[in-house]
Amino acid sequence: LFSREYRLTDRRSVLQALQELSEAESGPEWTIDVDWEDADKRNVIQKIFRVRSRLGTAAPESEPLAIFQTTAHSVFQTLGSAEARYRFRQDYGLGKGANYVVAYSSGQGEDQPSSTPAIATELLDAGFPIYEQHYQPATDIIDTAALNAHAQAELARRRNGWQAFHLEMRWDAYPRYGVDWQLGDDVAWQLIGHRHPGGISGRGRVIGFSLDMQRQIIVPILHNEEA
Repeated sequence: LFSREYRLTDRRSVLQALQELSEAESGPEWTIDVDWEDADKRNVIQKIFRVRSRLGTAAPESEPLAIFQTTAHSVFQTLGSAEARYRFRQDYGLGKGANYVVAYSSGQGEDQPSSTPAIATELLDAGFPIYEQHYQPATDIIDTAALNAHAQAELARRRNGWQAFHLEMRWDAYPRYGVDWQLGDDVAWQLIGHRHPGGISGRGRVIGFSLDMQRQIIVPILHNEEA
């Protein structure tokens, strides 16, 4: 357990406080779901705040909860009930990748609290150049242990850069949201496309999605945590 104290003079919104807590090592994960207040009348939407140590379900290596896939006969064609297409995003730029992270708080010079550097030593030993990131998770953290937790968590997020697959698929075909997968679940993918004509497989988490009800299309975002 860890705790933070917030004051009116901090001028911080609830959202900012939640984001700060989530960015710390072992911080909570949260989301806001929407549902009908009355399932029969369906005229009022309610918002449901969910917070957990982890959203979604962790799945064993051999049994992913769902498998997202394209079954293309060629790179120009996508077949299968989901009619899936995908985009692959990869970035090690500023704010996306770092192997040397320092978290700091407000102050000046020697009076500015900062963390012990969090370093991906195995990457540097393998010949990577140093990619530094100095960032301020909040303006009023004076506890070095809290800053260390932020630095370690940020290193875990940035050490391999950003790699994610954005799939566009029919929402009423397997794997279906709310039935075969939920936000935060461990999933697998088997994809074929222009960049991966021989196919690419992997595992990761669903870190977000959007839904277009008019087109009946859902776009899950799959994060490659092991990249």
